[in-house]
Amino acid sequence: MRALLLALLLILGGPMGVPANAETAAPYSGTVAVETGRPFTPYTDALKDAIQENGFAIIGIACANCAIKGVFNEIVPGNRVFLFFRP
Repeated sequence: MRALLLALLLILGGPMGVPANAETAAPYSGTVAVETGRPFTPYTDALKDAIQENGFAIIGIACANCAIKGVFNEIVPGNRVFLFFRP
């Protein structure tokens, strides 16, 4: 359960810490950053497992870096948006 709460905190609070564009000098007001101590891929794998182990169903995972690499052949820092629910 603790892992799920951390995952929710990161999902709800983490993406807001990414600047909207290159002209944004600092994260949005009220943003909370949490250091996971893990590299990106192992962390997202663990997050996926934690979501499922706590009875939630993943209905989608958005990968902005995949789209950017495919369209512009650019590499950006990792990010994922997990869409999940629990009936």
